[in-house]
Amino acid sequence: MTSRPGSFTRLSAWLALTVLTATVCRGATLKDVKSVDSERPGGKRAEIMSGSFSGMVVPLFLPPAVVRSWLPPGLQLASECPYKSHPVIVMFGSIDDLAREKLVTVKPRFGRHFLETFVAVPYLRLEAAPRSGPVFHFVRVYTDSLKGTTKGIRQSGWPKIYTPIATTDETYRIMPEGAGTVLGAQMDYARLKPVDTGNHSLRQIEAMLAQPLVLRHEGVYNLYTFDFHFQKATLTSMPVTLEIREGFMPQLAPMKGKMPGIADSDFGAFHLACRYTKAARE
Repeated sequence: MTSRPGSFTRLSAWLALTVLTATVCRGATLKDVKSVDSERPGGKRAEIMSGSFSGMVVPLFLPPAVVRSWLPPGLQLASECPYKSHPVIVMFGSIDDLAREKLVTVKPRFGRHFLETFVAVPYLRLEAAPRSGPVFHFVRVYTDSLKGTTKGIRQSGWPKIYTPIATTDETYRIMPEGAGTVLGAQMDYARLKPVDTGNHSLRQIEAMLAQPLVLRHEGVYNLYTFDFHFQKATLTSMPVTLEIREGFMPQLAPMKGKMPGIADSDFGAFHLACRYTKAARE
């Protein structure tokens, strides 16, 4: 029997934790842009959040006009993007074992388990800082935890949306109330392959997600490092049949098809199991 790199099945004893709800944003000015200080009042180091992600990574290349329509005021597509169509990275799976680390303390939340889908757009630029390098932004995050949604929006401005997510070992479905399934995925475990660490597409995706993360909170764009630690992660090429329906993202036309694994095709799908960290940029 093939060993599987991870399951989406939720254990009934585990608690759900996080989600997204897009917020209305105002236009940005230069004073609205800052790197969140690494020091807090009293000289305490800013917290580092970490957790374990196990799930699929599906790169898409979409019309720039569609991607541009998703951006909040103050963000624009960067001219440095080397692709004719704009890259969008959809990541869906489970988050486990969150921890908040400060200077001398670690507050683990072992056993907490929730499902989350990230829609990441790299190669963006802050209009108020045109000379800065490209950044990436999570334009939408679906999650199955109401508490995590409200807390994420309130504390950091995460664009989270609380929604039911149904999973089995091989399937994943996002089902907003009253909207039916807006994203459905069927993983093909029969065609698992290892991923060469020198895979050219993988290195490009890693570079996209290594750009600073920008989130807008209370009218201010804050910069973070969101590190998936690809060099230490477990990566597995895996085909996936993906169906995106109306309502998943604005102006995105429905699509359905089988995406090959990244070992067999440029910018194919793969499974990622990693320990990620999120920290304020100094």
